[in-house]
Formats: sequence, structure tokens, C-alpha cells
Amino acid sequence: RVKDCGAGIASGYGGITFYVSANTFLHITGNRVESSVALFGIACFATSFSEITGNTVSGMKTGTGDNNGYGIMLYDNAGSITNQNVVSNNVVASTEGSGIYVVSAANTTITGNICKFNSLVQTDVTLPSAGISVNGPNSSGITISGNTVKSSGQNGISISASDIVACTGNSISNSAQHGIHLRGASNYATVSGNTILSSGVYGVYDDVAAKLATVINGNSIYGSVSYGVILNGSAGACVSGNSITGGSSAAMQVVNDNYSITDNVMTGNATVGISGTYVTSIRRGNKFTSGASQGQVTLVGGGATISTTEIQAADIVILSRGAIGGTMGVIAARALTTGVSFLIDSTSGT
Repeated sequence: RVKDCGAGIASGYGGITFYVSANTFLHITGNRVESSVALFGIACFATSFSEITGNTVSGMKTGTGDNNGYGIMLYDNAGSITNQNVVSNNVVASTEGSGIYVVSAANTTITGNICKFNSLVQTDVTLPSAGISVNGPNSSGITISGNTVKSSGQNGISISASDIVACTGNSISNSAQHGIHLRGASNYATVSGNTILSSGVYGVYDDVAAKLATVINGNSIYGSVSYGVILNGSAGACVSGNSITGGSSAAMQVVNDNYSITDNVMTGNATVGISGTYVTSIRRGNKFTSGASQGQVTLVGGGATISTTEIQAADIVILSRGAIGGTMGVIAARALTTGVSFLIDSTSGT
């Protein structure tokens, strides 16, 4: 147990370090590590069944390399993964690398932490860089929940090459790049119930193909400089029940196809609708504007023009006959103009 220590580190690996394999049942709690030029503030290598909780870490520097400056780090050692650890209720601030960085970890929980002004120098080119970063290989069963991430110099939360990750109930604001970045082949990721405000580029960025079963559900995304959600991978992903508003572009960009995009509210964005290619994607129940999405109309001379800002050029309009009378004809919708109107025609003029 390491408890209630104050550390001002000038050099070396880090403030509190366990650098041997097979550490178990460590408790690192209530410590302060600040103003370090070391690689990390608190680091555990190949540690299992341990807790890092209630610590304050600030001022870590990258030095001469890009893979430095972490506040709290869990890392494998000589192929031995970290397993069954909890990182909770820490404050990690003003780090040049990621605030919390987890590599090759299994069944790890990251919860209740406050990460602010992280990744101030480290880029997101080679390694994930964020307030909270999870990286593979062999990372799985990770829970990232109830954290507050503010003003990251890169991403709010970054998940790379990791499987079965639940990123839920986090508050992320003012990230310079993306609120949540899914990068690499991260399979079975769930991104749900997060609040993402004022991202410098995308709110949620799913960036590489060949992912399986990604779920992006029930998030509130506001004020992204570009798209609220961009889908560039995860064919078959389910994107549902999100609120995406106040963005400077379209709410969503679809680069690949074959998604399920349902019941999202995507209003108040600079560009109405979903951008990109989504021919084979399932789309239903989405709301883009305050315009009507259903109603009744009486055809005159076998036709009618329906004006509504809710219509999208690639929409499928479902029509049915609402009253008995006249000569039965075949009805069809055509000339769909995004955000403006569409036409209904019948083969019968009566």
C-alpha cells in the first residue's frame, strides 16, 4: 500500500512506479505527484487486482519523446498483461501525454476520474492520445464510466485496438480533436450515455473499417466543429437514440455503409441530415428538423407537392391510401429535394 504521499519528481521514470511482473493487490491511494519531467506520475507494470484511487497527478512532461508525459499508466511487462485493476476518483491535470493511459489490460475499470488539460504535447498520430486512452494489443473487458474530461489537447477519450470496451456516462468537453475516438480494430465497443460538448473536430469518430458490433447509443453531442458522428468503419454498427445538435456541419457523416441509423435527433446543425453514402444502411425514425415527418394529404388531379424541411434526398417515403373513394391507382413519391419538398403522384386522376 502506498498512501498519502507527496512527491515532487525532477527526473527518472516516474513518481510512483511498480516495475516488476506479477504485482498483485496494490493499493495506491491519496497521493500527490506533481511537476515531474519523468515518463509518468504513477505507473504499474503487469499489475493485477489493484486499485489506484484518490490521487492527484499534475505536470508530467514528455521530455524528448512522444511516448511520455502520462499521468497514470497501466502497462504490460514482457508480455504479461494487467488484469482486474481499478483506476478511480483521481485528478489528473496538465500532462503533456495522456492523463490516464492503459495498455494491454483486461477487465479494467476506469471510473470517476477528473482529467483536464491532458495531451498538451503528445500527438495522436502513432499512439492514442487523450484525457483517457486505452490501447492494445490484448486489451479487453474495459469499462470507462462516469469520468469528466475537459480541454484535452487531443481527444477526450481514445480507444485503440481493444475489444469489449464500454464507454458510458462520461462528460467530455472542449477537446481539441474528437470527443471520443474509436481507432484501430476495436471490436464490440459500446459508446452510450455520454455528454460530448464543443469538440474541435468530431464528437464521436469511428475511424477504421473491420470493426465488429459497435454500438453508439443515447449520447448527447453538441457543438462539434465538424460532424457530430462520423462512421468510417464498423460495418453493421448500430447508431441509435443520440441527440446531435448545434454542429457546424451535418450531424453525421457516413463513409462506409451497412449501418443501422435509427431514432436519432439531429436538429440545429449547419447542414441538415446525414452526409455521405448510405445506400444499404437501415435508416428510420431519425429527426432532422422541426418539419413534419408524417401526415395526410388529398391528391388533386392525381398529385400533390409536400413541403417539409424533414425530407432527405435518399429517404424512403412510405405511402398508403387513407380514405375510400375515386378510382384506385398506384401511388409513388418522387423528386425528393433535401430540406425542401417531394412529390406524390398517382396513376389515377380521381
